[in-house]
Amino acid sequence: MDRRPLAKVEAAPVPQSTEPHSIRFTPDQWEQIAALARRRGEEPSRLVRRLTLMALSIVQAQALAEASVGLTGTGRL
Repeated sequence: MDRRPLAKVEAAPVPQSTEPHSIRFTPDQWEQIAALARRRGEEPSRLVRRLTLMALSIVQAQALAEASVGLTGTGRL
């Protein structure tokens, strides 16, 4: 009986350390962020980072969709 070759397993990406970056919010904006973080049991800075990365992935996906099918900014963030 012939065996199929073993599946190739890709190595997990090496985690990168984070670097501090300055970002500013008004007191009202920060209170909204802090309140949401408290409700979710998260640190405000982690919530901001996670939401920023989620928004970035959405915008990148929209750009890919626009490029692949010729959309012209409908519903763009």
